Amino acid sequence: MRRFSKRESEILDALYRIREGSVADVVAALDSPPSYDSIRTTLRILEEKGAVTHRREDRRFVYAPKITERKAWQSTARRLADVFFGGSIERAALAMLKTSDAALSEEEIERLERKLARAERAAKKDGKQ
Repeated sequence: MRRFSKRESEILDALYRIREGSVADVVAALDSPPSYDSIRTTLRILEEKGAVTHRREDRRFVYAPKITERKAWQSTARRLADVFFGGSIERAALAMLKTSDAALSEEEIERLERKLARAERAAKKDGKQ
């Protein structure tokens, strides 16, 4: 799985929101953007990692995500677990549930239960339990 830095994740998130855009468009989509050159460099790095693609439109490059938002989110979630929870997905998930302002709906609880059951079956199959 690709690993993205915090800045790379922020820029990817901006691209998902705007769907595609120039460096200037990405700057405008960020709350606290770094310099124009920093964003341009980060987009080049994301392209080298296979996460972003570009096309030439007149005199500018127009960037677009090349990977699904889910894949990018998985990388960010893994990084979060590694950095703050010693690599423990369980601890990260519990922290997310504890900090949630809203109670989970019955539907959300059922979805989580199904996903946990699938994860448990996969762990048993892989001999991790």
